[in-house]
Amino acid sequence: MELGVWMNTSNLTLRREFRFAMNFWTRVLDMAWYERNDPACSIQVVEGSSSLFVSEAIAARSQLIDKDPFSGCIAFNPKCRMTELDFYLTAIHEVRHVNARGPETAFSPRCCA
Repeated sequence: MELGVWMNTSNLTLRREFRFAMNFWTRVLDMAWYERNDPACSIQVVEGSSSLFVSEAIAARSQLIDKDPFSGCIAFNPKCRMTELDFYLTAIHEVRHVNARGPETAFSPRCCA
């Protein structure tokens, strides 16, 4: 499996730690990944709007079924204070959520806008 990831965020720490998290998954799963800067991707990383989060304590969300049919969006809460380790571990966790939906929906070849 080869996945394109769109780092659609200006948060440099998030971008770096998400890359580390994707590299973690390449050691666990039979997969490779590469960065894309367009909607033709499998995973899109964004800073979510406040309407996605009921609390500042929620670090991130994936599987935004109620907001967008695209199953590969991972939205991070810009109001949640996170360390580098927090970003890394949260990214690992959220990528697992995206992958857990099953092969028919996981890593769809398009991104949410």
